Amino acid sequence: MLLDPAQDALQLVARHVVDVHPGWLSLGCGLLGVSQLVRTRGWFTIVRAACPQARTIRARNVMAASMAGAGLNGVLPARSGDVVKLWLLHRRAPEDAPYAPLAATLVPEGVFEAVDGQGRGGRGAVVAVAGDDGSGSVGEGVPAFGAKAN
Repeated sequence: MLLDPAQDALQLVARHVVDVHPGWLSLGCGLLGVSQLVRTRGWFTIVRAACPQARTIRARNVMAASMAGAGLNGVLPARSGDVVKLWLLHRRAPEDAPYAPLAATLVPEGVFEAVDGQGRGGRGAVVAVAGDDGSGSVGEGVPAFGAKAN
């Protein structure tokens, strides 16, 4: 019986999800949480520098806006959650935090994500074309990212 490719993929994911070791899953979730805390604190610092007169914007407001935006970015296309982040912060201090400087605060994170995404996408393209045999190299002696040197 031929199954739908989407259904095949879903079954493959389900098989591998149950094989995940709970310790590694907990560690990954914990590191993701720490990462979000550090990133939102960094964004709060950038917002304070861009809008120093906006004293009503506190760290918890930035964290709430960041989490809401990240959640929407996971569901909606084209980083739509970033617009929500800006709207939530602007709502806190409409006169002291105009949209233009708030939008500029997203640039440092966006640049990093673009560069990081290009690196990951480039490796994915090399693996897709050359194949990955799990040896730590991709194709004809091209080392994979993060592979140990011999």
